Amino acid sequence: MTSLSYADGAPRSSVVRAPSAVMVAVLMFAAGMAWELWIGLWGDVSWLLNVDERWFAGERLYVDLLETNPPASLFLYAPAVALAKLMGWRSDAAVTWGGFLFVACAIGFSAFVLRRAERLASFGTIELVAAIFAFLLLPGAAFMERDTMAATFALPYLALAVARADGRGVGFGVAILAGLSAGVAIAVKPPYALALALPALYALWRQGPRSFLAMVEIAAAGALLAGYFTLVAYAFPAYGENILPSVVNVYLQVRESALTLLFNESGRDFLLLALLGVYLVGDHWEEPAIAVSGLAALGAFVGYLVQGKGWLYQAYPAFAYATLFFALAWRRAGARKLDLALAAFAAFASLAIGVFVERWGIDIVLATLAALALRREFGATTLAPALARFAAAATLGACAAAFAPGPQPSEGLGRALAALKPHPTVVAISESFGYVHPMTRRVGAEWVQRTSSLLIASGARLLIDQHPGDAALKAKLEPYIRLDIDRIVKDIKAKRPDAIVVGPLDTRFHAFVWADPAVQAAMADYRRVAGNDDPAHPGELWARSPEPILRPGL
Repeated sequence: MTSLSYADGAPRSSVVRAPSAVMVAVLMFAAGMAWELWIGLWGDVSWLLNVDERWFAGERLYVDLLETNPPASLFLYAPAVALAKLMGWRSDAAVTWGGFLFVACAIGFSAFVLRRAERLASFGTIELVAAIFAFLLLPGAAFMERDTMAATFALPYLALAVARADGRGVGFGVAILAGLSAGVAIAVKPPYALALALPALYALWRQGPRSFLAMVEIAAAGALLAGYFTLVAYAFPAYGENILPSVVNVYLQVRESALTLLFNESGRDFLLLALLGVYLVGDHWEEPAIAVSGLAALGAFVGYLVQGKGWLYQAYPAFAYATLFFALAWRRAGARKLDLALAAFAAFASLAIGVFVERWGIDIVLATLAALALRREFGATTLAPALARFAAAATLGACAAAFAPGPQPSEGLGRALAALKPHPTVVAISESFGYVHPMTRRVGAEWVQRTSSLLIASGARLLIDQHPGDAALKAKLEPYIRLDIDRIVKDIKAKRPDAIVVGPLDTRFHAFVWADPAVQAAMADYRRVAGNDDPAHPGELWARSPEPILRPGL
């Protein structure tokens, strides 16, 4: 039976030989599955499933279907969507259950890599539970998002980096597979490449430059990326022609300030975890597993900063790797069973408070300050480290709570949309991606718009508003605004959708688009049938009328 107390920095038996560890892991995995099934698929996943389904139905990608991300994001879900189509299943169910299998395989393959390197025996129950928490329960509404999948794909490579840093081999075939998995992670989200590069550099520093010749995984990742970029260039030329200019000139230019990125919810939580981590690790930085997980978390956080959007799910990889880092730090610090029980209680209590009460931030800050203060007052006693572990666990629980979805902004409109007719066709005049996805999919509506929202037009309009005196910028961006608005107008005229979701209302962008003569003309035979009952997210549902409607403004 695996001991949870480590006097000499190593567990007394391997996790794979511990029946209790298997039982704990199964229970944790079941809890994670129940959590994700209750939450369902959100955001980008919902939209990309629409794109894949319509792509398989014969529509042309980046011509009839316009998505800002290159094909790797669509390849992620294509196998599950194809299987669902073949078996008559819902794509959502196939992706969700496939995601559970994917997480299990990633953790299992990572354990296999460590076993081949003869390093698995130095990991115990806490690391296994932490991995399940990080990759199954922590994601919440971000489960199966591109960022979540990229972080999970990279896990076997990080296990291999631990082996490399320790001077151990795993075999040619295993290394190639781990490298290919890393290549997929980078293809899906290139900013996270630093999360993989820093551990590789650490391994080179530990073993010397000559060890680079043995790192066939890097060559495998490079070969996969070269093949992928070649495929995009030759098989998807429309991406470069129709999408890439708007991505470069608009989407990538819309960024939060550095201070906002560092001190919003994502930044604050990660900085708090980093502060506690430096304290807890103490003198154990020389251990490869701790260094690799810490460097991966740091690299992933830099990837979040590079993207510049400040969206929570883009910070997920940093939080996932930080979870592994803290599991190693807690164990190496000599955590007893009581300490681990308190940490688990702190994490799940913080998760519950965050989901149902939403008052956790100040408690985490106070717990951290108390831990640091007690360190100075009590010196080498165990109270200060115990409080630091408690605060770190509570912070991870708060992160999981942050990923739990709130109310759907257009939930009231969804009920009205579902009441129109079975599977109504729908488009949206909306600047907000999350306003209509996953609402339309959840009520069984058929999305017929070429784009997910007026994302590019709203981004360009924001940039112009932020630089009111820049005539050159305005001249450069206005064509993108016109193109995006013309697309929705053409979709309304060509597809004749049963309904149009309009919202959020009362924003500067909504007033700008709603005043557009082409938009008003396209909606001439639509009437307002419902309004959102949530005043914080005002919106309207317009349904097609058999006769043109004359109303003010037309």
